[in-house]
Amino acid sequence: SDLHTVLHEFSHAWRQSLSGADLAAASRWAHNGKPPKAGMPWTREAEERFADAFVAWAGDPNAKVPKGLETVFASTSKYLTSMYSYGRAAKPGVRISESMSTLMERLITKNLLRSKDAPDR
Repeated sequence: SDLHTVLHEFSHAWRQSLSGADLAAASRWAHNGKPPKAGMPWTREAEERFADAFVAWAGDPNAKVPKGLETVFASTSKYLTSMYSYGRAAKPGVRISESMSTLMERLITKNLLRSKDAPDR
């Protein structure tokens, strides 16, 4: 797993926050001009196409950094916090030793918080 995977997976959640004209435009594009009827779920292929496009956009050095990016980061922070809270409650019977807890901390530090993964923009 790398930053590409993180962005890809987050884009699935962010896509679900689209509404109105943005949702319609994304749906049309992701479904190759043939969006599903209102209220119907997106196809897996369309979800993946949208996520791949988001990752491509995020990696494009010529893409404009949108105003309000701080809002996106704040919303992402809330999303991560809710995932973390859910994860802590999902398996109450799972006990993690001190050594495994330390290992998990290293895993996050080495794989998700590396400075080389920080965006240039």
